[in-house]
Amino acid sequence: AGNTPNNVHKFDRYLHPGRTAIASFVAPLTWGAVPALFFKQSSPAATTGSNSDATTDGNLLIPQPTLELIATGTSLPPSMSRIIAKRIILTGHPYKIHKKLVTVRYMFFNSEDVAWFKALQLWTKRGRSGYVKESLGTHGYFKATFDGKINPQDAVGVSLYKRVFPRTARVWRPEEGRRDADMDEMVPDLVA
Repeated sequence: AGNTPNNVHKFDRYLHPGRTAIASFVAPLTWGAVPALFFKQSSPAATTGSNSDATTDGNLLIPQPTLELIATGTSLPPSMSRIIAKRIILTGHPYKIHKKLVTVRYMFFNSEDVAWFKALQLWTKRGRSGYVKESLGTHGYFKATFDGKINPQDAVGVSLYKRVFPRTARVWRPEEGRRDADMDEMVPDLVA
C-alpha cells in the first residue's frame, strides 16, 4: 500500500501510470515543499544534418542526449524514520489436501527453512489464509492449516519484507563518455 501510519512505503521497480509514488534518494538537504521535476534520459536518435539537438565539432556531428519529463511532484521533509520495504513472495503448491489440512511442497527445500518461517502467515491466490503446522521430513514439505478448504489448483504463498535503502544521487552531466574519476576531481563530495 502507499502511505501507512508507520511511515512504511512499498518499493516499486517502476512508476505506475496514474498512481502516486514517493521517491527516496540521498542528496543535498532541502527544506520545505519544493517543486520537483523528474526526467528520463533518452538515448540520442539517429542524427541528421538538420537536427537542432546535436552540436557540431568541426565536421563531426555529436548527438546530445534528450530529456523526457516523466513526473512532477513536491518534496517531503527529510526523515530518517521513513522506511522503504521490498516484498518478496515465496510460493509452493498443495501436494495433498484433507479438508483444511494441506501438505505443501516446493516452497522450501529443507526442514530448517520450514522451522525458520513457521511463524509467518500463509495465503493463497484465492484468498485463504493459514499457518504452518509442522515440517515433514528433510526436503521442505510441511503441513499447513487453512481457514477453509483450498482448491488443488491454488498456489500457497508467504510474503517476506526487507528494508531497502535508496541509492546515492549522481550529479547529472550532459556530456557522455566522461569518466567518474574526472567527475570526482571537479565536483566536491555532496554526500557525507
